[in-house]
Amino acid sequence: MEYPLTKQMLRKQYGYLSFECTFMNMDVITVKSVKTSRCVMITYCGAWKSGLICWDETLRWEKAFQIFKEVPNNYNDLEQWERENSERIELFKPPKDDYVFIDDKLVRQVIKTK
Repeated sequence: MEYPLTKQMLRKQYGYLSFECTFMNMDVITVKSVKTSRCVMITYCGAWKSGLICWDETLRWEKAFQIFKEVPNNYNDLEQWERENSERIELFKPPKDDYVFIDDKLVRQVIKTK
């Protein structure tokens, strides 16, 4: 079976979908710096920015949080933001209706920002 899995592939393979997921209905994008190649994952719940995951040990938390604050609050504004910042960042988004599996070891802490 190919990866990443789509809903259609999972239904065909197993006949049903039943997940117990913490990140259900979440969109996950990766923001990559063109200059440094360092990455930060931003999560959106519905269309609203909800969190970040930084797995790069060399990237300071302050810089990752700065990127988080700079990314648009609304998922629908990402394409325009990407065009405006195309010289310095690259966005990676999974195809619509695909699942993204995140290793639980990447999620180390939850920080309240409000």
